[in-house]
Amino acid sequence: MTTAPGVEVTLSSELLRHLRAEAKKLGVSLNWLVASMVVDTVESVERAHEIVAA
Repeated sequence: MTTAPGVEVTLSSELLRHLRAEAKKLGVSLNWLVASMVVDTVESVERAHEIVAA
């Protein structure tokens, strides 16, 4: 079986409600908003590792 790389995100109901409202306010889908948060987090961790390794 071939699978595509992916990430699963679990949100509390309170956070889900907040993010739905934010997505609506910003005019973006909830999926895109959560995906952008994941990417920002991964990039921040990568930058932190680069600083430590330097």
